This record gives sequence, structure tokens and C-alpha cells, in this order.
Amino acid sequence: MGDLRTFDVRFVDRVLPYVGRAVRQGVLRPAVAAATGLTGRRAVRRAALRSAGSSVLTCAAIRISAKALGTSGQLRQPQTGALSSGRTAGIAAFAAAVAVESPRLGAVLVPVALVAAASRVRSGTYAPGRVLVDFTIGAAIAVATCHWWPLRRDRPADTARANVPVPALPAGEGLIAVVNSDAGGDVPAEAELQVLLPKAELRICESGDDLHTVLQQAAADIHARGGALGVVGGDGTVNAAAVLAADSHLPLAVFPAGTLNHFATDLGLPTLKDTADAVEEGTGGAVDLGRVTGDGPDTYFLNTFSIGVYPELVRARESREASMGKWPALAVGLFRVLADGTPIEVSVDG
Repeated sequence: MGDLRTFDVRFVDRVLPYVGRAVRQGVLRPAVAAATGLTGRRAVRRAALRSAGSSVLTCAAIRISAKALGTSGQLRQPQTGALSSGRTAGIAAFAAAVAVESPRLGAVLVPVALVAAASRVRSGTYAPGRVLVDFTIGAAIAVATCHWWPLRRDRPADTARANVPVPALPAGEGLIAVVNSDAGGDVPAEAELQVLLPKAELRICESGDDLHTVLQQAAADIHARGGALGVVGGDGTVNAAAVLAADSHLPLAVFPAGTLNHFATDLGLPTLKDTADAVEEGTGGAVDLGRVTGDGPDTYFLNTFSIGVYPELVRARESREASMGKWPALAVGLFRVLADGTPIEVSVDG
């Protein structure tokens, strides 16, 4: 037992300085946030957003309280080189927020946060009680965000029975799938679809092609010989195909190949294989189309539409995407839109 305790002490003495240094230099949270934000899983991406917001709120709360205590003469400055109160509470908020959205990922990050807090106690700069208070504040703020941003579990939405016949298409025979090459997905879908549905016909809408024209030609060919229409892309591409499919009374197979794929995921089709299985089995459901009326022509939408800042942000990103790349263009566009955006008045139900 004496050797085991010696090993534990040596291990802690070796690990804690590295963790403490990573926290002091401010690289731990940004690195984890970047890794979680770039993943394709929606729950993990929400964890990245919640953790970032919780960290900001916690640091703001710590600074406000520090100013109040400092003004009243009750704040004593920490020793140089110690973890600041804001960072300790921020790490706790970060880990707790991730655990709220993704318990599995939280099982990895919460111990890291505890080790970071332990490194503060091990340094002898602050008493364990002070560290415990900081850690509790951060975790409490993370949990409190659920009041304003309720948790959402990834599960399919309820759908009605299909109101048009949904044919079973073994190996994809009879399916014409339009692939939007400009969709925001990180991995090309054509190769995987050719394996999943070898008899399906894939029509690539290249950059510069008119998506609506390609969809209309595909719909006309399906009417002539039978089958179903498929669309491979993100929510915007799917929305365009859905309007055409409804007007043409055609079943639509939705293949998720965009950035977030909210609609496909709500249908219980988070992967290309899920949709391919539904195509071969002939299973499907019915959904409603929403309509927005105004001074111009009516606009239809599936699961979401946006007015105001977000469409402006998309346009700002697309105008810079070719030269800067998607994510840098999004960051630059966000600052531009927030600086120059103007409010829009909307009337709902009169």
C-alpha cells in the first residue's frame, strides 16, 4: 500500500503542473470547444455552444462580483501565477455544460476540470473551500442555462402516413437523386450513394448550375417512367426539392449531405444509409409545408425559415466563401452583419 500511495503522489505531482499550465495559458477550453464544434453530431455541437456560452456567463459573473468586492475593499488579489477565480469557475461551467448535453463526453471532461481545480489547491495558493465555491458557481451557471435554452434530445419527430404511394426501390432502381455539389457537408456523398444504391441515377448539380432546373428535369423524367425523386444536400436544397415534389405529387427521398441536416435528422434519417434503407424498403411519411405570404410571391418552407440577421449572414458568408473558406467567411460575415444589420418589422397573424 505504501508503494501505491507513493505512485499516486508522484503521478499527481507530474500531471497537475501540465493541466494547470494549460488552464493558465487559456488553451484548454478553446481546444476542446473547437474539437466538439467541428464534429458532425448535433448533440456534441450543442454541447460546444452551451459550454462556450456558460463560460462567458460565468466569467462575466465572476468579474462583476470581483469589481463589487474590490470597490468595497473586501477583495484580496491572488498570488502571481495562480489560476484566476474566473478561469476555475469557467472550466467548471465548460465541463458541466458539456455533460448536460453529452453525458459521455462530460464523463471525460468533468475529471479534467476536477484535476484543474485540484492543481489550484495543490499549488497552495488558495484554500480548498475557495476552490470549491468557484467550481460550484461555474457548474451552477451551466445548469441554469437549461432554463433559457431547454435540452433537446435527438429523436425523430412524429410524422403522418405518406399521402402519396411510396414505392420500394431495391438497390435504388427508379430513383433519380439530384446531388447539390455546393451543399455544406464536409464529405462527398456521391461515392457512398453509389455503393448503397448502385442502380440509382445520380445527377450532379455543379457549382453555377441552376438547382431548380436540374430538379424540374429530374421530376419530368420520373413522371415519364415512374420512380421517386431524391435530393442530396442540406436544408436549403431539401426545401427546394420538397416544394417541387409536392407540386408534382412525387415521393421525395431526403439524403442528408449538408452542414447540419436538421430536417433529415428530425425524420429519423441522420445518415445516408438510413435514407437508402427507407428507399429500398418503401417506407416513408408525410410532412406539412409552411407558407409565407407577402408583397411578393409566396414562399414555402419545411422545418424552418429565417428573416433578418441569419439570411444576411448566409449571404455575407457565401460572398466570401470562395476566397476565404467557409468558417473564416462565416466569422467575418458575422462581425459585418452585427455591425451593419438593421431591425426588420414582422407582422404575425395581423
